[in-house]
Amino acid sequence: MDRQPVLEGERLTLRPLREDDWDGLYGVARDPAVWEQHPAYDRSREDVFAEFFADSLAKGGALAVIDTGKGASIGSSRFQEYSAEEGGSVEIGWTFLSPLYWGKGFTAEMKRLMLEHAFQFVNRVGFKIGESN
Repeated sequence: MDRQPVLEGERLTLRPLREDDWDGLYGVARDPAVWEQHPAYDRSREDVFAEFFADSLAKGGALAVIDTGKGASIGSSRFQEYSAEEGGSVEIGWTFLSPLYWGKGFTAEMKRLMLEHAFQFVNRVGFKIGESN
């Protein structure tokens, strides 16, 4: 399974996360509202987000979420814990999105694109979601 595909929807493009995505994504992540219901509530701090961003790049599977109309980075998500065993499985998680895009169907579009891609290769997809989110 390609964990870093390019996926195109009506309003979003998901593509492999790159080092040069830092400015755009930290611009979103530095808003404390993004992390209010997240277990890593302090991820708006630059040093904490830097660790998260480095981990995203290192583990491979991370996708930048781009508003296709504006060409702007608005968040990120990941395919992690891929296994080809027993029909295959993958986990979707580590997602964050700019509050400007909440409640408008962008998360649903992003997850639909990811699920459609994943189910071409695996029989099972799990979602990693913070307990308080």
